[in-house]
Order: sequence, then C-alpha cells, then structure tokens
Amino acid sequence: MPELILIVLVVVGLFWFAKRFVKRAAGRMATLSTNGHEAKGRVSKVQKERLSRTDNANRVTYVFSATDGIKYQREIDVLPSEFSQYLEVQPIDIDYDPRNPEVNMLKNVVDKVGEAKGRSNQSMAHGARFVERIRRWA
Repeated sequence: MPELILIVLVVVGLFWFAKRFVKRAAGRMATLSTNGHEAKGRVSKVQKERLSRTDNANRVTYVFSATDGIKYQREIDVLPSEFSQYLEVQPIDIDYDPRNPEVNMLKNVVDKVGEAKGRSNQSMAHGARFVERIRRWA
C-alpha cells in the first residue's frame, strides 16, 4: 500500500510540473505575440545531435542585440522538416520581450502561434454564433 501512495504522489507531482511548464511557455509566447519587439539576429550554430539510434535533436543557436545594447543568445530545438532552412551566419528576425529580453523566440515561430490563436478565436466566435442561431430557432 505505501508503494501505491508513493506512485500516486509521483504521478500527481509530474502532472503538476508539466502543467506549470506548459502554462509558463504559453504565457511567454502570448507576451511575445502581443508585446514583442523585433530585432535582427543571426544564426550562430546549427547542430544535429544523435540522442539515440532512432532520435536526433536538431538545434539552432542564434544571437541578437536588444535595444539595451546587450547581446543575447539562445539555443532552441527545431523540427526536422525545418532544420535544413537554417545556415550559420544567416540573418533571422527575432521577437523579444523588451522588459526581459531573455524571453525571445524566432519571429516566424511567434507569427505561427499568433495565426493559430487567431484561427482558434475565429472558430470560437463562429461556434458562439452557431449556438445563438440554434437558441433562436428552438
């Protein structure tokens, strides 16, 4: 019985941690899509790392300077289908939080999230109109 309690506590703890991590990441992306400042950056490193026999990590490191004059660097994982479009010293656009430039992301990623959010809001508005029509009809 104590083993079962321990397992439940571990699972609940992992779920709580994952939920918190996803919520913080979503909050950062929301901040960038609404309040982000754009900066010109460059790719400083492109690396494919073998994690196992069947899994690779596709990492891109970029650098940019914020309006405060400080250079910031970030390493991100990219999808295998997008990895080939990044080359070292390639110029790229970055969105960053002007209050905390450590919060930054490739502009094309932020734009994709914003587009998805817009589609989601449109779907919700369409759904609300549909429900209202059903109510009037009934």
